[in-house]
Amino acid sequence: MSLSDLTRNAFQSGVSPTKWASLCRLYLSKRRDITEQLEGPERAISNSVLVLYGLYPGDPGLQHYLKEAIQAKLLSLPVFLATFLYSARAQELQYGPTLDTLCQLVLELHYGTPASATAPPNPLFSPADDSNVVLATVADAINLLRTAYTIPMNTFHRLPQAASQLISLLLSSLPPLTDVSSSAALTCIDEAKSVLQVFRVTPNAQQALESIVLTLSLFTDDDPAVLRGSQMLNALQSSVGKGDLLRSGNANDIVACQLLLHRLVQGASKDWAAGDDNRALAMIMSAHGITGWLLNKFYAQLFIAALSWLVTYPESRLWKSFVLGRLPRLLVLHNKVMEQEGMGPELVNTAVRDAWASICLSPQHSYLMQLDEVVSMSLMDTTPDSTASPPSSFTLDFTYALQMSDLVDDAFLSRLAVSESTPAWARIATEARDANVDIVTYIGHKLSQDGNSEEDVAAFVTKLVADYSVHHEFAEMVKARFASSAMNQDVETLGQVARIFTSDVTILDIFRLHLPIPDLLARGLALFEDYSCETVGDPQTAVRSLGEVVTFVQVAVSRYGLHNYPFTLGTRKLSFKPLQQSFIVHVPASLAQYPERTEACQRWHATLFNASSEGIDDDILRQTRPAVILELAATLVMIGIQGTIRKGISQEVMNNGLAYMLDPLLNWTLLGTVQHLLRDLRISKFQFSLHVRTFHTLVMSDSFPRPLLALAAPDILRVINDPNIKRHMPKMLDWQAMRNKAMAALGVPINETGAGLPPTGVETTWNDLAPNMIHDSLRALGANKPPSLDVSRCLLFLSPIKFLHLFWTQLQTTVDMDGARALAVHVLSHARPPLLPVFLRAVFPALLDAADTTPGTVSPELLASAVATGIMHALQLERAVVALSGDQRPPLGEPSTSMARALANDLRHRKSSASAKTVAQRLASSATFVGSFPVFKTEI
Repeated sequence: MSLSDLTRNAFQSGVSPTKWASLCRLYLSKRRDITEQLEGPERAISNSVLVLYGLYPGDPGLQHYLKEAIQAKLLSLPVFLATFLYSARAQELQYGPTLDTLCQLVLELHYGTPASATAPPNPLFSPADDSNVVLATVADAINLLRTAYTIPMNTFHRLPQAASQLISLLLSSLPPLTDVSSSAALTCIDEAKSVLQVFRVTPNAQQALESIVLTLSLFTDDDPAVLRGSQMLNALQSSVGKGDLLRSGNANDIVACQLLLHRLVQGASKDWAAGDDNRALAMIMSAHGITGWLLNKFYAQLFIAALSWLVTYPESRLWKSFVLGRLPRLLVLHNKVMEQEGMGPELVNTAVRDAWASICLSPQHSYLMQLDEVVSMSLMDTTPDSTASPPSSFTLDFTYALQMSDLVDDAFLSRLAVSESTPAWARIATEARDANVDIVTYIGHKLSQDGNSEEDVAAFVTKLVADYSVHHEFAEMVKARFASSAMNQDVETLGQVARIFTSDVTILDIFRLHLPIPDLLARGLALFEDYSCETVGDPQTAVRSLGEVVTFVQVAVSRYGLHNYPFTLGTRKLSFKPLQQSFIVHVPASLAQYPERTEACQRWHATLFNASSEGIDDDILRQTRPAVILELAATLVMIGIQGTIRKGISQEVMNNGLAYMLDPLLNWTLLGTVQHLLRDLRISKFQFSLHVRTFHTLVMSDSFPRPLLALAAPDILRVINDPNIKRHMPKMLDWQAMRNKAMAALGVPINETGAGLPPTGVETTWNDLAPNMIHDSLRALGANKPPSLDVSRCLLFLSPIKFLHLFWTQLQTTVDMDGARALAVHVLSHARPPLLPVFLRAVFPALLDAADTTPGTVSPELLASAVATGIMHALQLERAVVALSGDQRPPLGEPSTSMARALANDLRHRKSSASAKTVAQRLASSATFVGSFPVFKTEI
């Protein structure tokens, strides 16, 4: 029997700590040979208890065992501390309550030891340990601090605070360090810097860690002053980009800025897009840190990148809205951060002005000349008697946008020598000023149904979309209304806002640049789940308005791929599944489990499919929650169909029931019904005529909501264009009209003959989509055009590993090293799923093997450059996120220091690989990279 067996059996048998200590003492007296083992009796006792925490996480009984062992002199505090910190690296112990309990135990035992003249000067360390052993314990303690910030938090345990107290105590109790090896010192420096770079630790812990870095720097070849400077982590003006490996060969390279803007504009709302202030700002901060440019140079490159996108898509309202309406706001936020991080206000306040002046004043940039040339052509097309306002130059438009954000002053306007500084499209602010109200109030009044016809509201929405200067104010109004109206269950106000967005999805796309869409959807889902008409004065209007909100939620979730997004509202978790599963038809057995559903189904069936029914009255709406109505909609229609087939319901009654369902009161519930019918028709190959007629009646009705038709249209076209199904479709129904209607809902142009979708090789297109998108982005690089690569869409067709292999294979064909690296970083920085950890662990080794076995197929230079820049980008992004929101979770799935350490370990073990040596040498040659990740100095 070992000590571990003894401790396990005693604990599982409920033996008291005192009796267990006696048993251990007896065991040691009988087994004196254990003192000659490498582990030693104290370590054996400590480990015998610590290992049980993997089976019994956070159990207080184990804490009593440890305390008894120390008080009984079976275990010293230094040995327990060393074994605990070493064991804390194991996955089994990385549970918040367990580590918090053990940290608190160490602090309690230390501070509970009475001070006396005979007390050892360093009670946390054993006098027998040399300096390198002490530093190994310090490194373990720093690793515990990192773990404290990365594992899930627990309400009842405060591990980060306890770990911070422990590291501060430990580092203040260090014995004199002598004969420290350079490797041990650099290992501790690496651990300390990795924590300081990523996490916002307590001031005491930060001071202790910076102090140990300075102390240990004396045992290395580095200048302590340099190391001290590298710890100033709050200043995001890093030197990244000054090393050859990380620096672009072209000082004016804008590819990285083009890709940054593309991600902000086109990125999915669930991850990193312009509508989320903190995340959008974090991306800009990371890009600035990577380039190492001065602030005015960085802004100038951003402006040129923005112009390149506008030249590429001159008719795109989305890009114009971003550049003229959103980008200036983001730069205001970025300027504030720069000032908070210590940059001089005079540099910050003039950066945008100087950057724009370098582009728009003589000589003008070529992109700007192209944009103004487009405007000149449109001026030539304006007829003399036209009442429309002529377009202004983009120089004036963007200068006005900067002026509205206080980024340029009147003195700058005088340098442009323009007679009128306000563009023709910027009317709403003037109208609001003339009405003597603020912009938000004016917009709210014009969009209100009170005193405004639907035509007036639609006309003002058109004007609102064209006036980029007030998009931010409208977005703020929408956020405020969603928050207040959802809380007060004011569905009429929310319905009006939702109707604006569902009337034209391009409007939603434009204002998504300013709105955190997931937050709005969470409020909409909460309202839908909770809403009841029981006490509502006009339930008919309330249900219609709530239907508008539900339609908006469905459209936004589908358009931005948020089906599985973890919606939250405070501590409340919300799900889209009830709306997503509205196609389910409930059988009587499942209805019987929920009395509310059973009663509602009976009431609504009698109301909809009954010859003596007088229609839908207020009482039934008050008795049924709208969420239940949506859940039962498909079931009710199918019950009606079955009743008609069995002759229990006449065709006239069935048609009347469908007419009720198509009324604006209930038509928002029909998406699931159409989806269910379509599935039945696909499986049965249109054998059931009543199902066919019902499906055709619903879809072809003018009352079927167009936004919902757009959601159902892809499935409709897929079924009715299937050659194996088409021959079974009844000829008496006009399926061509349905094709045209579905295509129109999707915005697909229809040719003059009204022909449907042309026959295409669907299978070939599906397989080639991802390769074609990669090829198009590389071709744009070669043509000096802004590249765009929708990584999320590529991952719909390929697994992450297959996509990364395909991407790297095609990337080798480009001759633009800087552009290829920027595109690689764009791909590797994809956050959901996180591709950088996948690349480093699954793809990077395979690429090294390919480079060794088949020289010339993989460029080690490009590989080193892309990996280094990708990891540096992850580090910069981590810093920015922590600084802005305090969120300690790594944004790219894994801490950059962990990825760097794994990369260094992989390269170190490839001693016979020529390509690995090349990559390692290139990484180690970059002072900036090694300064940020010292592991490449100790391991390579």
